[in-house]
Amino acid sequence: MASITSLANELLVNVASSLDQQSLCSLNLVSKKFSPIARDILYSRPYIPPPYGRDGLRTEPDDRLLHLIRTLLDNPEYAEKVHRLTFSTGLCRVPEEGFGFAEMRRKGVEVVRKFASASVREDWIAKLDLGDHDAWGGVLLAIVPTLKVLEFQPLSVTPEDGPTYHIWQKLFRGDKMGGTIDLNLIPGLKGLQHLHFYGDYFQWEWLKLSSLQFLRLGVVCHMPVPEEMANHGISPGTISAITTLAITQRVPFDSHAVQPHLGHSLAHPIFSNMARLEVHISNLLHLPDPGRGPGTLVRLYDASRHCGDWDYLGPQLEYLSDRLESFWLGVKSGEDPGFLDSINPFGTLPSPTTLTVLTKLKTLVLPQDALFKDGEPIPDLCQLLPASLQTLGLLYPTKQLCDFLDCFLLSMGSFPHLRTLELHCRNDRGVDYPTMCSDDNPKWDELKEAGFAVEIYH
Repeated sequence: MASITSLANELLVNVASSLDQQSLCSLNLVSKKFSPIARDILYSRPYIPPPYGRDGLRTEPDDRLLHLIRTLLDNPEYAEKVHRLTFSTGLCRVPEEGFGFAEMRRKGVEVVRKFASASVREDWIAKLDLGDHDAWGGVLLAIVPTLKVLEFQPLSVTPEDGPTYHIWQKLFRGDKMGGTIDLNLIPGLKGLQHLHFYGDYFQWEWLKLSSLQFLRLGVVCHMPVPEEMANHGISPGTISAITTLAITQRVPFDSHAVQPHLGHSLAHPIFSNMARLEVHISNLLHLPDPGRGPGTLVRLYDASRHCGDWDYLGPQLEYLSDRLESFWLGVKSGEDPGFLDSINPFGTLPSPTTLTVLTKLKTLVLPQDALFKDGEPIPDLCQLLPASLQTLGLLYPTKQLCDFLDCFLLSMGSFPHLRTLELHCRNDRGVDYPTMCSDDNPKWDELKEAGFAVEIYH
């Protein structure tokens, strides 16, 4: 009888690529057949878990980051396999005796001397000698030349450092203050295409990465304002390669929760190529617990249920009216979308905001609650949505979807390019996926006869 070991390596690689890190570690121990397959995949996407447990509390520091760096320094062939990297700085423990730190330090210094300027080199090396996790994080980014995706959280930058402190000053320059650095000189950042950045201090220099196409910012990240560009070496003619921006916004939508200058930032010429925007909304506040000391614990706090409306988005989106082709608006992954009940839909008086200003928009995905509420009349879609739409997606659809489909069919003449309706179901809100798939509503047939494709997702 044939066994799985008789399959071609290409097929085994495809199967193993779908496994998580823990499963790959187990597969690595199964046999000599599976070990190199699992090892190659593990080192293609090193993952050091975020320093938070399921309860949102910070975990204890550990030495996994330094273990990874030591392994890659000892095995350069593994470093060249790294395409995706996830790590944090700020919660790394210096290993105990027997770790082989002296040899690791020697190889780290060799890396620094290859490309760091004389003004930076000694300062950086001094930090390596102290086992500084930020300085070693800089070494890590310098030894992974084929890196494409970076998920990074610089927990070591604190409010005490101030908003002008640059994380790369800790990664690549020790405590040296002032000046800028061309991040394209860092081997691991030269070909970077996707950057997921979580932390308070995101500066313009990251936007100068010549290969960067996708940028995701965490809930407490704020886009830098255009007035800062001259201070960070960005000329007025600089254009970023970024085509997609994903940000997380916190509700309620007040002056402390939103980025009032977001649209102003995105209107800058540096974002001329940006055509896709994702806004993930969150109802959770991350607050330090004063009872445990600064930076030692984070507590999750459920924000107020009175969230207002979507009017804050209007002025921001107007800046993107001439370039935005895709707009995704939804709840941050893993959070309860129940707070959507307290946000008024688009077009609600007294100061209605609509999406008609996005005259180039082709794809729109948003919660059903953002268009209409259960038990309330369906609004005139022509007054809410741009005529350029080709695909409309609804998150968490409810039973009132039937009423929406009636209006949708009546409005088809106003949307000559619209041909796809997507329904994104969630089991804990609205109609669940199995029920939606088994629905025999005749409206589905009418849509198909009119040339529409209806796609249902879980």
